Amino acid sequence: DPADHRNQVLDWLGNMVEIAEGTDVILAHENEKDIYGDTGARCMDIYESIQSPSFTGIFDFSNYVQCGDKPYEDCWLKIRKHITYFHVKDSYADTGKVVPAGVGNGDVKKILADAYADGFDNFLTLEPHLSVAEANFGKTSPDLFATAANALKDILTEIGIS
Repeated sequence: DPADHRNQVLDWLGNMVEIAEGTDVILAHENEKDIYGDTGARCMDIYESIQSPSFTGIFDFSNYVQCGDKPYEDCWLKIRKHITYFHVKDSYADTGKVVPAGVGNGDVKKILADAYADGFDNFLTLEPHLSVAEANFGKTSPDLFATAANALKDILTEIGIS
């Protein structure tokens, strides 16, 4: 039960943030699967509990989908003010399969359009994981990387970002 680990997670993160404060280091939390901060609700708990200029959030569309959240409604609308940058990949909600940005249920286009409309001016990390070979542990070939990059470029063009 993730709730069993909440206090320990907040204590450890709080200690790391305290060390980072007063330095040029900014710690970033990604909504990785199977950790306390995997869903929009638990990420919001973390961001509201640990408020510091030395702590920020990373939004991974696919990881929210794979945790059963609806990225726009369950996550983005709640935590947007805590997000500094994005890990860009997408997934199908029914299978969890990772697909190019905009193909799955990650609301990538809608969320990026909102972010840029609100003045987002940071970087996007392309994290495609498109290999179909299990033995590659999610590594992406050059051709599949190009597919992922082109999908993101198409979304950015559609929302008016050059």
